[in-house]
Amino acid sequence: MTIGTNIRTLRQKQNMTQEQLAELLHISPSAVSQWECDRVLPDVTQIPVLSGIFHVSADVILGIDRERDSERIEEALAAAREHIHAGEFRRAAELLEEAHRRHPTSFRIMEQLANVLVCVYSREGKREYDDVIRLCQKILDECTDSMLRYRALVTMAQAYSYAGNREEMRRTADQMPPMEYSREAFMLWHWDMKGKEGLEKRQDYLYDMLIGLTEVMGILPGMLCDDGKPVYSHTERITMYGQIVSLIELLFPDGDYCFLAQEAIVACSMLVNICMHRGDTEDAIRWLQKGGEFVRYADTYCPDAPHTSPVLKGYGQHGWIRENGQNKSDELLQYLREDPDSAPIRNDPRIQELMKALEKTASAE
Repeated sequence: MTIGTNIRTLRQKQNMTQEQLAELLHISPSAVSQWECDRVLPDVTQIPVLSGIFHVSADVILGIDRERDSERIEEALAAAREHIHAGEFRRAAELLEEAHRRHPTSFRIMEQLANVLVCVYSREGKREYDDVIRLCQKILDECTDSMLRYRALVTMAQAYSYAGNREEMRRTADQMPPMEYSREAFMLWHWDMKGKEGLEKRQDYLYDMLIGLTEVMGILPGMLCDDGKPVYSHTERITMYGQIVSLIELLFPDGDYCFLAQEAIVACSMLVNICMHRGDTEDAIRWLQKGGEFVRYADTYCPDAPHTSPVLKGYGQHGWIRENGQNKSDELLQYLREDPDSAPIRNDPRIQELMKALEKTASAE
């Protein structure tokens, strides 16, 4: 309904005439009539006065259904998440842009839209991130939700990084709290965190730490010295990537690797690449087979099912993103079938057996 219709409905509920309302507002009855016919809108300063007269919030007069808006915002965010997890970032961005037009003051939509646009632009190789930075800056300027502000800082820093603006990236990153001041670090030792709540909070913390640990372990082998030469030798890199796989297998002895399977897949792929370029096809095949185990796990586990490995027993979290809508089995099959680097081992019986297993997993999706 329109503002004028709302004013007329509220006035009639009070058994009040246009003349009586006009007298209370110190305006002419014709002005009230103009409002109720939607010819003109009340001045913004009169909205609080009308709220007092009718004993309702300004939202009621303005026709803003906060509860319904909240439901629609949740629906839009949920729909966008479905496309994000499928790797369909452009479609997610379109949905969020439409939601932003409908709910221009929703900071949650702004934050998610900014984050998705970074995913879209970085994959397209764009260097212009002005719209992302504007969205993040608006959140930082106007939003009071600390978590949304932190997320906006991260997204803004990512945008500056992809845009090649290292100075602004570092300035933005400097506004983020250091690790020791995080909620997780504080709650880890909080004395009253017992029972189920305490377990879940500590598992959250452990999970985040494991993701960070394996990610930085995966970054280190590729580091370069100031003169551009590799810090680590081929042998050291093989050892370091192998340690990632060994750590994950040690922590999850029953093979319930959760999201860390993705870190193991990356490590195995790097090991295959190193071994192939060294001409060590036997080790390349061994790491391909090992990577295939993690790939098949990634494509068959239920992300909402509670985990069984001791350190994360009962813990559950969302699944990972499928880049370009592909599952992990499809990605590895594409490498084995099409990548020139895989040609020397493509016809090896062990690789053929691996491909059949991957095809079976992919077809079951």
